[in-house]
Amino acid sequence: MSIIHLKQRLTQFLNPVTLNLQAKHCQFMQRIRDIQPLQLVTCLVAAFSQGNTASIAELLRQFNGMQLCEADFVAYKPFHNQLRKSGFASFMALLTRQAMPLLIKQYQGKIPSKFQRF
Repeated sequence: MSIIHLKQRLTQFLNPVTLNLQAKHCQFMQRIRDIQPLQLVTCLVAAFSQGNTASIAELLRQFNGMQLCEADFVAYKPFHNQLRKSGFASFMALLTRQAMPLLIKQYQGKIPSKFQRF
């Protein structure tokens, strides 16, 4: 898979309108406020792709680091409250189920047997 194809798939997957609808459907967010689904998902992907994220505080630093100005920074408590919602787990599960078929096509036949059940 080329970088262009991956970019097209991720752009399609990370559509802000679709993410907002999915977040509302999973009852993760009723109103879109300071922490928007696209920003949160992008933050999580960026933070976990580094491989050294061990705390919510590091996720928050990543989230605030991706904001354009300090007025958009979020405090720890509201950020934590979003992550502890039961709808957050449903939202992440839905996104994972949708992302896997998009990204797994490039690895078909190369997956070790112990990972195939995932």
